[in-house]
Amino acid sequence: MPRTLEDLVNRWMQIAEHAATYNLMLDDWLNDLDLRDIIRRRLDQTPDALTPEIEARLTSADAAFRAATLESKQSLWGPTAGGEHHPSRQWWYFRYPSTPGPSMRRDLETAGVLPRPHH
Repeated sequence: MPRTLEDLVNRWMQIAEHAATYNLMLDDWLNDLDLRDIIRRRLDQTPDALTPEIEARLTSADAAFRAATLESKQSLWGPTAGGEHHPSRQWWYFRYPSTPGPSMRRDLETAGVLPRPHH
């Protein structure tokens, strides 16, 4: 059974609240970012589903997510996703945690998003 738009936005709010110090793997992060893309697609398909209350929650969650993350030059899905993801329309795919935990930091370094430490 599909989740309601309200359920999706509530989950996005939870992700935004913990985005700064995210410490799962990059694949988990990408799955969470996909949730925001599902919200976008749902709104494209049924714009009347966006009530003022849900819109306020989504705006707040997006602002919290932006405040907790830093911008990447390319989509976190990698260079091949560049044609699929547009930085202004799908900005969430171009953001990563501002102070990632050790697991996430390692994945971001491996992906070339963060520089590797020099020893």
